[in-house]
Parts: sequence; structure tokens; C-alpha cells
Amino acid sequence: MTSRVHGGNAPPGVLDFSAPVNPLGPPPQLEEALRECLKSKVYTRYPDYEYRRLREAIAEFAGAEPSTVVVLNGAAEALTLLPFALRARSLIVVEPCYGDHELLARRAGIELRRVLMRLDEGSGRVDVDVDEVIREVRRARRPALVLMSRPNNPTGHVVPFGQLVQILDRLPESCWLVVDEAFVDLCIDCKPVDADSNVIVIRSFTKALATPGMRLGYVLAHVQAAEALDALRQPWPVDALTACVFERLLSAYKDDLINYLRRSRQLVASELPRLAGGLRAVGLRVFESRAPYLLVRHHECPHPTFQQLLLKRGIYVRDASSFYGLDKTFSRVAVRAPRENDVLVRSVAEVLRSCAGSSR
Repeated sequence: MTSRVHGGNAPPGVLDFSAPVNPLGPPPQLEEALRECLKSKVYTRYPDYEYRRLREAIAEFAGAEPSTVVVLNGAAEALTLLPFALRARSLIVVEPCYGDHELLARRAGIELRRVLMRLDEGSGRVDVDVDEVIREVRRARRPALVLMSRPNNPTGHVVPFGQLVQILDRLPESCWLVVDEAFVDLCIDCKPVDADSNVIVIRSFTKALATPGMRLGYVLAHVQAAEALDALRQPWPVDALTACVFERLLSAYKDDLINYLRRSRQLVASELPRLAGGLRAVGLRVFESRAPYLLVRHHECPHPTFQQLLLKRGIYVRDASSFYGLDKTFSRVAVRAPRENDVLVRSVAEVLRSCAGSSR
């Protein structure tokens, strides 16, 4: 019925490495905030249409003005609504990238142009060709949106600020740079991007707080773009319980939340290179990443075999072939707790040996 493909669709009872969420799990204060909101029975009332208190809490957390914040049902809703809010005729997407834009462009009649990042399998480096991005922008119909994720999903590459400035300096009129920062709170040494007149930033609490079942994303944009997006959203994109819980987390438990995110980044910073090294040692090609996940390649054991053999060992990874420009030899694996990461490395080693043996 749908051609959407996402992580987090693991069978019951397996270690799910397909959905990169905070390896520490939800913050301890979340359950307390949830109890407080349940006790006040916020679920018996409609949410505040303007989400005033929630927007103020997000704005303080993000270092922005409340008038520039639009709350939505996860980052995915922002990516769906922005082209319509800004009346875009073209999307220029730096690929591989989160893939629902292809469905959107096809159904809405929006021109889709793609710029493939360079993936150097030998060094593991990933890079963006700024000149190619600008060439595609100038060929596109306008208004146009340039969409990139930072850190990139699925590679974990962080586009340097210098390259962002180069793109912005060369953007024609009626063009916006949309930066999806859904993973920025878990990114190693990542300075977030500031919204501006032609820069729109999308963020999400789903990944950072390990709450995929409580959908809350937000957009930071210049006031005019924020107003256009706010006018297009459904009346209550975030339910009253979710809005209450996150407003409390960001205000009453703000210091605890900041400390929790700091510890989360520290865990990612220690486990990411360890996991990458382990997977390289057993035979995978691993691309450089600063996000809580790794893009890996396994030529000798493509999907579905790779996935099936891991499932037999209680492991589920993301088949990355649904990302544009990648094929069945790519997977994305999330960073989890140390012992779980060790299980993944051992299981991958067994799978690769099994594939090598069957090919003889």
C-alpha cells in the first residue's frame, strides 16, 4: 500500500540497530513529567492551538525567538509541509537523504533534482560538491528548496559551515536552504545551524530523547516563513499529552535534560569509533560519521542475505538500499550500548564468514 521505508520496523525480540535513537534511552525525568501530565488530565482538553508555552520552552532550549518556532508532528511533517508553505516548484536534494521527498515530489508535481555526495570507500570519507549543488539550483524552477540533512542521514557526514556559507552566498532569489538537523543533539562536536531569511532548520526530539512514539519536531525559520508554515499546519499537530510532557521537560527539568544530552553525546563519542573499528576489523567498509549511526558496506554479502543471516542471530539492521544512490550492499547501523555493539560486531563477523563459505 505504501512505498515508504524507514528504520524501526524490527521484528519483536531482536536487537534493533535500524533506528538510531539515544543509546541511553529516554531521560529519567520523562516518566515523572508524564505522570504529572496524566494527573492533570491534559488529555481531556484540546491542546493550545498556538502551543505558546511549548514554543517558548523550545525557543529557550534552542536559543531562538518564540516567533520563529513552529511545532509539528515530528521532523517528517515539516519536510512534507515546507514545499507547500513556500510554494516550491523544485526540490534540490543532497543525496543520499531521508527519502519521503521523492513520494512528495511525485504526488505534488514538484520538480525533483538530486546531487549525490561523494562516498570514498577506500578512505571512508564523504563530501558534498558545492558547485554541483548550485548548478542544479540554477537549472531548477523557482521558488526552490535545497534540502540537506546535517548530520546526513544515512552517512553521518556533517557538512562544514564553510560549505554552507558557499551555498548561501550563491543561492539565487526565491530559494531557501532547508537543513534537517534531526540528529544534531546527538552529534559529536556539531554546532547547530542558525535560521535566517533564507535558512530553515528542522529539528526533532524523537531521536535525541529516544521517544519515537511521542511525535514532536519543530522548525526554526524567519518570521515570514514560520508564519507561512504555521498557517498550513493542521490545527493540533501535537497532542496535548506530548505537548505537556515536553514543555515540562524543557522547563522544569531543563538542567537535567541538558546534562542527559551531554552524557548521551559522550556515550556516542566513545562508542562510535569503537563500533566503527570493530566492524572494519571483521571485514565491513565503514564510512566516517559523527552521528549515532554508521553507513557500512558489505559487497560479499548483499541484502536480503545479510539481513536474514543477522535476524537468525537476533540482530536487525537497516537495509540502506532504499536511500537514493545506494544499493543492496549498504546498511545503516545505529550506535547502541557497549555490550549490544559488541554483539553486533560478533554477529556480523559470523555472517560474513557464512557468506564467504557459501560462495566457495
